[in-house]
Amino acid sequence: MHIYNYKQNSQSPHHILDPDYTYHTSYEAEILYHFFKNLIIPQNINTMASIYIEYQVLPFLFEKYPFIYQKISPYILKEIMQYLDFGNANLYTNQTNMFFIIMFDVTSEQINTAFLNLKKHLIQKNFLYKNHNCQFDIKCGVYFSHTYIHPFEFYKCAQEQFNNTLKHEEIMISMNYLFNKILFSCCLYK
Repeated sequence: MHIYNYKQNSQSPHHILDPDYTYHTSYEAEILYHFFKNLIIPQNINTMASIYIEYQVLPFLFEKYPFIYQKISPYILKEIMQYLDFGNANLYTNQTNMFFIIMFDVTSEQINTAFLNLKKHLIQKNFLYKNHNCQFDIKCGVYFSHTYIHPFEFYKCAQEQFNNTLKHEEIMISMNYLFNKILFSCCLYK
């Protein structure tokens, strides 16, 4: 798995997901600009998947206890690398409770299986912190697309699928597929 490091300076030989070919002004897009510029992209691509993942350490909310998430984030990163390192994966992390992954030529079945195994593994990793029994809750949104999608739109579509999981407690993965201008949707329930 390629993990984006902003100090790394490799250039992509393709114009696929190249942010130089679009105009953007949002702060989030500016942060992701270098991630997209440094993607490791295979030569022949049929499909791409973007995965937006967030986790929670229950009962501690990220908004109130961000320092806990900064300490736990490297552990979650290691677990994500163990379970989701396929499909020429490129991962963006900012050491919070969010991860963003781009994969190439993967199937929904591969992602479903890997994510379910990751979730099952994290559920078993309860721990004690400040006299609280803590457990992980993790959800993701996945967006499949053709290769000519705007890079920041690719991110936003995965994030939108993640937001679908937040609206419905019983959903842990929400997926959308955009192929030949036809949109398909599916959800994986607990």
